[in-house]
Amino acid sequence: FGGAALQAAATEEGVVISGLPATAPNALATVLELTYEGALDVSKQLPGPDSKGVIELSAMQADIHNHLGGEAKLENDHIGYWTSEKVTVSWTFRTAQAGNYTVKAGLSCTKASEVTVSSGSAKLAATVASTTDYNKYKDVTLGTIALAAGEQSIKLSPVAGKWSPLNLRTLTLTPAP
Repeated sequence: FGGAALQAAATEEGVVISGLPATAPNALATVLELTYEGALDVSKQLPGPDSKGVIELSAMQADIHNHLGGEAKLENDHIGYWTSEKVTVSWTFRTAQAGNYTVKAGLSCTKASEVTVSSGSAKLAATVASTTDYNKYKDVTLGTIALAAGEQSIKLSPVAGKWSPLNLRTLTLTPAP
């Protein structure tokens, strides 16, 4: 650093740079200029499974689709103001292997609501019970869905006429037994 050469290694999670100082030289704005030789080999870095095959999808990783008047938005660690049944939320991720996955949502709501979870042609319907308060989050099992191996997309959608607002922190996919 400060003109010294750093080491870089490609890992499954991305590029890891070593040789950096323990603390930033400037706490407000430290800039790294990286130069390289040859062509860059750039690939998508998608959320994927941990060592047990569990895929944790956060609100920050979600794509919020506000259709015609929807106002859901990312607020700190959750998707809030999801008051419209026209709004959907989706994630793109990767699976290591095809199979059935248990879908859990970390959420809060004050009334029961119905949602669908879809990925490709697979779909499941679920009823979410009230957690009694928007600040009281629970991990709620929505059901089981079949996923192919590789890059996937999954979407959480309100059921028209049966939707009540909720806050969403996570969607967790666990290989089903």
